[in-house]
Amino acid sequence: MSLRTNNDSSDSCGEDEAEQRMSRGISVDEESEPVGHSKINGGGSTTFVQKRGFLYKLGGNVKNWKLRYVVLNPGYFCYYKDASVLKPIGEVKLKNVTVMESDHTSKGKQPFQFVVHTESTWNNRCDWILAAVKAEELQDWITAFQLAGQRR
Repeated sequence: MSLRTNNDSSDSCGEDEAEQRMSRGISVDEESEPVGHSKINGGGSTTFVQKRGFLYKLGGNVKNWKLRYVVLNPGYFCYYKDASVLKPIGEVKLKNVTVMESDHTSKGKQPFQFVVHTESTWNNRCDWILAAVKAEELQDWITAFQLAGQRR
């Protein structure tokens, strides 16, 4: 993950960045490498700040894979139809999170899968089955979800 030390006062799920991408006309292919953000505290520990990028999400009712733009913040994540949309499709609170890599043969044919299990109070769904776009992104996303779901 790359480090970010500047203060970001924005607590939104990426509305400003989505507007900037839309104005620049950036496509999914150009933005498929998500950028991770963290900062180092004075004590040398790492605190999760935010991670944004594209993930595949397995539908809750209709079990098909959709590419979604995800904005992961401490304690919750939002997902969008694409990076140019300002209103999220969903927002998920991360409470008592466990994240693990998943065997892609057991949950459809999408490679680079992982499962985010949370005790969410904002919706009835507890297991979110997601997949990285590329193999090299998988561990970064797993680590980011683990950090974002830590108790503060």
